[in-house]
Amino acid sequence: MSAGFELGPLTEDEDRMVLEAQFRTLSILEDALKKTRWLLAEPGRDYGLQARNVPLISPELVEDLIQTLQQFEFLKYEKTKYEIGIGALYPASSFPVIGLCSEFWQRHENLSFCSRPGSLIKTGAHILGYHDSDKFWMEGNQRPVLGASRISEAFEVWMRHKGEYVNGSFVCCGEKSIQSVCENSDMRFALHCTLNEEQKDLAETTRKATLTILYDALNKELIVDDSHLIHLQGCAVMLPLIPQTLLAKLIMKLEKVTFKCDSRPRHEAIFAYPGGKAQDVIYLCPLFWLQNERLRNGSRIGTLILCVSQMLGYRHVLDRTSNPEEPTGPQDPHLLTADDICSAFECWMMHREPYTEGSYCCCGENNEISVCRKSIMGTELRQCLREYLA
Repeated sequence: MSAGFELGPLTEDEDRMVLEAQFRTLSILEDALKKTRWLLAEPGRDYGLQARNVPLISPELVEDLIQTLQQFEFLKYEKTKYEIGIGALYPASSFPVIGLCSEFWQRHENLSFCSRPGSLIKTGAHILGYHDSDKFWMEGNQRPVLGASRISEAFEVWMRHKGEYVNGSFVCCGEKSIQSVCENSDMRFALHCTLNEEQKDLAETTRKATLTILYDALNKELIVDDSHLIHLQGCAVMLPLIPQTLLAKLIMKLEKVTFKCDSRPRHEAIFAYPGGKAQDVIYLCPLFWLQNERLRNGSRIGTLILCVSQMLGYRHVLDRTSNPEEPTGPQDPHLLTADDICSAFECWMMHREPYTEGSYCCCGENNEISVCRKSIMGTELRQCLREYLA
């Protein structure tokens, strides 16, 4: 044995527990390889600034970790009071041995922050030559060189399951194996949420079109003065009435949201959904790009109105978002839902005739991106206002 590295045998229970930890760790690493498409960095791909913020793990590194952790023997290592820098595990320099310190047994069994699998991954990275800290400098066009702690963090934080394991599967992604990483983890969003240039242009075009619709509804008086709202609800119970204050909030929120993509949403039939609490982010899914660009039932404009309404706290009742966090906020006192707000524009304010030869036949409006003054909403509101003011 090398000088200064005193090892001893493990007890029967300790030997059993470390073999279980080794098995869990190898299962987790092998699962990450199975989910390469969503969780591991693509060789040769330029991740730009993401490389500085996210610990990018290549398939080759995972394969090296698996091979390394399969070759080492585990023994007990008693630290002295002078060995403050030594963590829960300590690899021998000249032998295929990993020393287990007392802290190792205090760590979580399953993958989480400060876990036994994470500790083994970090030690495997040390053996492969990775240092304790990242080098935040670039070597030509290479990514920053990761440190062993960040490699462990990639699994313990970025790839771990956030949902509980209930009735044989994780609620966050449906994965049945406990010893696994999560396809719906933060790592997938970090690697696959950036819009390409074409998608960026289309998302911004849809934002501008949606704002145009919202302002047009205000100019054509298809929304309701807040002072009239209670009285109008009595004669127009079938209509989802949009108060002026709500319209102002929709405009303000939509102007500041940012767009990201989710190329593999949890629910395949979803078009888009808002990010979690306190996030001004809308995730756009593959079906979003297939929606109609003009205002009608099932349009991109309506989808953005639906998402922004959810971000303001209005509940989406026709479907469930793929984000497990429900948006929170003050609920509308008149029990509007996000779906009601969306349908007010997509169904009740839309033009009933096609746009031909530069105008809509139903009302003569020349702007194709517009709501209809003579729509059902307009007709019903004018009738209700006459009754109210009579």
